[in-house]
Amino acid sequence: LPQSRYSGFERQKQFYLDLVERVRTLPGLESVGAVSALPMSPLGTEFDMPFSREGLDVASPSERPMAEYRAVMPGYFKTMGIPVVLGRDVNNFDDGSRKVAIINESLRQRYFNDVDPIGQQLLRAPMIGDMEIVGVVGDVRHSGLDATPQPEMFVPFVQLPLGEMHIVARTRATIESAAAAIRAEVLALDPQLPVSAATGIDELIATTVAPSRFNMILLVALACSAALLAAVGIYGVVSYSVTRRTGEIGVRVALGASGQDAVMLIVKQLYGVTPTDPLTYIAVAGGLIGVAVLASTIPATRASRVDPVVALRQR
Repeated sequence: LPQSRYSGFERQKQFYLDLVERVRTLPGLESVGAVSALPMSPLGTEFDMPFSREGLDVASPSERPMAEYRAVMPGYFKTMGIPVVLGRDVNNFDDGSRKVAIINESLRQRYFNDVDPIGQQLLRAPMIGDMEIVGVVGDVRHSGLDATPQPEMFVPFVQLPLGEMHIVARTRATIESAAAAIRAEVLALDPQLPVSAATGIDELIATTVAPSRFNMILLVALACSAALLAAVGIYGVVSYSVTRRTGEIGVRVALGASGQDAVMLIVKQLYGVTPTDPLTYIAVAGGLIGVAVLASTIPATRASRVDPVVALRQR
C-alpha cells in the first residue's frame, strides 16, 4: 500500500480487513487468508523478531532468541495446508486487545522443548510487547525445499498491521479466473492500487527449484555423455579383441564346436566387473557389462559363421 494514501496502521488494517472479507464471498473459493511473506517467494515483508521467555537468562540483549516474524490473517494456515498441531489457529476474535502468537515446531523444539508452549509467553517483543502462545503449527521451508526450517512466529495481522500482504486463496476454479475475481475486488476498493501477478503454488515452487533442476539436468547430460563414451570405448576394445580370435574360433568350429559353443566361450571369458557397493553401482556395472556382452556377441557370432577352411588359411 502506498504510504502517501495509507499512512498509519489503522488505514492499512482496515483496507486488508475489507479486502479479505470481500474475497471470502467470491464463488468458487474454498478458503482465503493472508500473510506478510509467502513461502519461497522473493517478495514480502519479513524480519527477525527478538523475544524472551520466562526462565531464560541471557547475558546481553544481543543474545536474545530470534524468530522470523510473519503477520497472518484468519484462514491462512487452512488455505496453505499447514497443520495446526497444538492449540488453535488465529481467528476474528484476535482483535489486538489480547496479544497472542502462534509458533512453529522449530521454535517450540528450540525454546520450549521442556514445557507445553500453549499458554507460555513470548516476552518483550519490539513494537508488540508480551504475547501469549495459543498454537503450534508445522514447519514450512520458507527459504526453499532444500533449506532447514527456522523458528517462526505468526502474529495476527491486527496486532501489528503491515503495508504489504499476500492474499492466498484455495480455489476449485482456474488460477486465472480466481485471480481476475480477486483483482476486481482490489480495484473496487482502490482503483489506483497496482496488483501484482497472481501465482499458483506449484509455479512458485517450480521457480524456486529451477536453478537446482537446471544443474541436475546438466549433470545428467554430462554423465550420460561420459557413459556413452565409456560404452563406445569398451565396445571397440572388446570387439577388436574378439575379432583377432577369428582364427581360433574357426579352428574350434572345424574340430566340432557349434556356433553357439563358440559364442558362449567368448562371452564367458569377459572380464568380470565386481562393484564394491551393489546398491550404488549395479546399474552402471550392469550397463557396461551389457555393452561388453553385445560387443563380444556380435563379432563372435560373425566369426562362428566363417568357413573353417578360410579360418585355417588365416591361421
